[in-house]
Amino acid sequence: MAPKAPKEPSSDADTMRTQFIAKLTTAADAMRQFSNFADALARVAAKVPLDDPEVVETLQAIIDAAPAPSKKRKLAEVELSADDGKKKKRERKPKDPNAPKAPPSAYILFQNEIRSVVREQHPDVQYKELMGIISKQWNALDQEQKQVGVMLLFNHYRLTCLRLALL
Repeated sequence: MAPKAPKEPSSDADTMRTQFIAKLTTAADAMRQFSNFADALARVAAKVPLDDPEVVETLQAIIDAAPAPSKKRKLAEVELSADDGKKKKRERKPKDPNAPKAPPSAYILFQNEIRSVVREQHPDVQYKELMGIISKQWNALDQEQKQVGVMLLFNHYRLTCLRLALL
């Protein structure tokens, strides 16, 4: 038997690959040019005398004309400028106390219904183990039975919306 000829890759894949390589090469060239420019600029900046007030004013004008940093960069600058050198945690916006709560999931509704029954069956079990038992029961349910839980969730959500509308 004659050996099979190797399959040639499709022309579309070759074209896409060639285009991708060309774009990567262009991007790499642009990055090299920028790197060379930054090196040259750093060499020039190192030679600038800072004892001349006119040069200092010009440099300050250039710094002031730079675009404002984004919020993330401002946070990074604040974190870096900390006196103790430790990273600060990002401050979160306070939650609105009047915002409506999200409706409970079908699993939470199932858990609320069955918790007292399971507690009666296993009175000496700790809470963590009780939650494990309930979790196993939920996982043992069929998809159809869980769908009933979803319908309960939907009804609970509708009732919550009605209550909010009445307030």
